[in-house]
Amino acid sequence: MKEILDVFTGKLEISARDNIIRALALGSCIAIVAYDAKNRIGGIAHIMLFGKAPENKKQEENKYAENAIPNLLSQRQKAGADKERTEFCLAGGANVLRRNDDTIAKKNCNSVLQIVEEQKLKIKAKSLGGTQRRSISLDISSGKVNLSVGDNDENNFYIFT
Repeated sequence: MKEILDVFTGKLEISARDNIIRALALGSCIAIVAYDAKNRIGGIAHIMLFGKAPENKKQEENKYAENAIPNLLSQRQKAGADKERTEFCLAGGANVLRRNDDTIAKKNCNSVLQIVEEQKLKIKAKSLGGTQRRSISLDISSGKVNLSVGDNDENNFYIFT
């Protein structure tokens, strides 16, 4: 049986082993899944907030989009991933509380998408916005990404090749 590595809020996980990485209960948070199919190195960052970490929050910098995405890329490259071969999926950014004045989810989506564009990252699939929570997982050995939305079962979302 494969080991499952949970990526909690504000954390990131990198793996080159035969396991599964997953981010559960993504409300307004966004998971960015990165995978190099040739080298079979993957990772997920579970981003909680838009923008950059304040100087007094450096120990929690992976909660913030402007820190977490570069850290995910850097740690994957240190593990042997090829930046040019790496592809990505995005999930989350929902207004699960369904409040009209709740702008966190939208700001999270805008921040992540801006960084993705600036970094010229190859997004292959995305499931962003709405009002339902999501969970996403990456099987390192197969490159298969599964996604669940709301109370629905996990389904095939994308397969990195």
